[in-house]
This record gives sequence, C-alpha cells and structure tokens, in this order.
Amino acid sequence: MSRRASQFERLYMNERGERYLAALDALGKTDVAKAIRDRVTNIRERWMADGDEKIRSLVSGNDVLAMGVKAGPRVRELLDAVRDAQLDGRVMDRANALELLRSLTQVPAP
Repeated sequence: MSRRASQFERLYMNERGERYLAALDALGKTDVAKAIRDRVTNIRERWMADGDEKIRSLVSGNDVLAMGVKAGPRVRELLDAVRDAQLDGRVMDRANALELLRSLTQVPAP
C-alpha cells in the first residue's frame, strides 16, 4: 500500500476500515485485504497497541502553534508529516517528534 501512514490510519485503523476489509474479502479481493491487515498489524505491533487501542500522537496542534506556525492548513500538514514518521517508526518518542517538527518548521531548538 502506498498511502501515507496518517492517511492509512484514518482509512483503515477503525471500525469503518474493518467493514471495508470485510467487503474486500466478500468480493474476493483477499490479497488487497491481506496487505492492509499486514500493515495494520505492523503499525500496531511497533506501538504495542492492542485491538482497538488508539496509538497516541506524539505532538499536537498546540505544539505546532507554539513553534510560530499560524493556524491554518499548514498545521494539519505538519501534524500529518510527524504522524507519518511516528507510524512508520522513524520517530518513537516525543522528543524526536518535536525535533522533527522543529526541522519541518525551521525553528531552532531552545
């Protein structure tokens, strides 16, 4: 699957995604359903999340705003970029997530 991790999470890692996977299975698209399930499993295992447990975001919109970014679409873009890195395993803690956010906003570290 070539979707960004944050998009993938919104589409498939919820109840709606489960219904979608069931529909794919019913339509005989088991290879696609398996690929989606494998990625969900990989992400959940990386973050040790069980079942429907939500994987907590490492940064928030308040963190983005605190770095001087004006409220607007850019905040969502930055949050999605950090969330992608988190779900893909490139950042595994808040300190690294904030460092990535700083680099994306080009704000020097305090």
